[in-house]
Parts: sequence; C-alpha cells; structure tokens
Amino acid sequence: MIGYQSKQAPLVAGLSPAPTKRYSPMTRFASIMAAATSIGIVAVLLFGPVLWLVFVDQPVGAMGEVYENADFTMTDRLLGAGVALVGAVIRAYGLLGLRTTFLEARDGRPLSVASIHGLRRFARVEAIMVLVGALQAGLYGAIATAANDAVQNELAIRFGSAEAGALFIALLLTFAAQVMAEGQKAVQENAAFV
Repeated sequence: MIGYQSKQAPLVAGLSPAPTKRYSPMTRFASIMAAATSIGIVAVLLFGPVLWLVFVDQPVGAMGEVYENADFTMTDRLLGAGVALVGAVIRAYGLLGLRTTFLEARDGRPLSVASIHGLRRFARVEAIMVLVGALQAGLYGAIATAANDAVQNELAIRFGSAEAGALFIALLLTFAAQVMAEGQKAVQENAAFV
C-alpha cells in the first residue's frame, strides 16, 4: 500500500508485531526539512569562513562601498573568517534545535517536549543573530577599512528594516513555540482525565 510501511516486524518470543508506521504528508515534509536543515548547518559553518579565506579580494565597507587600492592581508582574512565563524557557530546551534523539531515531527511527535525546546532554541538564536549580524557587519567594515590607507578605523553598525523584519520573524517563531507548549500542556491534561 502506498503511504504505509509494507513489512511487519517478525514476532519475537510471543510479542505482538511492531506497529506499522504511517507516513503522512507532514512526516514526509518533516523528514525532507530535517535533511535540508542538516545540509544547511554544514553550509552555514563553511560558507562565511571559506568566503573570507578564499574568495574575498577587495575590501567592501559596511555600506557596500568598494575600497580601491586596498588589499587584504592574511591577518585581515583570518579576522574576517573568525568573525564569520562565530556567527556561523551560533546559527548552527539554533539550526540543530530546528532539526530536532523536524525529527520529532517526522517520528510522529510534533508536540513533544524536545520538539518545542528545539523550536524555542531556534527562535531565540535567530533573535540573537539579528544583533550578532549587525555587529558582524560593523566588524567586517572595520576589517575592510584597516586594509585601506585612505580610510582608517571605521566602525559602522546598522540596524535597518531588514534587521527589524528578521527580529519580528524571530519573535513570531518564539510565540509559535509558546503556543505549541500550551497545546502540549492541554494534551497532557486531557490524557490525565482519561
């Protein structure tokens, strides 16, 4: 049958067979998203540092201006990669929580304690990443201006509409995780009455 596991576990010492696992659209989607999140974690950890170490040739300021006649030294590249790696590790920590949420949903436990904690962790980390991202952009600008003799020691930290939108979405996810926690409490209370 399509949508159901076709094989049953054999009987062991008089025990009943293991229940068949039903695959719903939610479990399929959760499985795909768990795999995509795992790939995303690796990509997040590699992208920023590799970009700084290999591909960045010319310094760009915090506002997108290119500084001509300036070259990055290996120290500048290592500093940039370090700043990128700090943000990447923080974001990967949040993505691990999201992956837990997807894995729990895949296994038929979308309202489990682990699932809710995973979503809360992801939402909180994303809220923190708004501030970390603004600080990172400022540090990238400072690294870029250190490589330019014409402009020295510029540190520009910005918080614009993109950052405000990201913060709003992170707070919305925090609220959704709280709603899930309340749903879990209601399920537990109903189970206690039965």
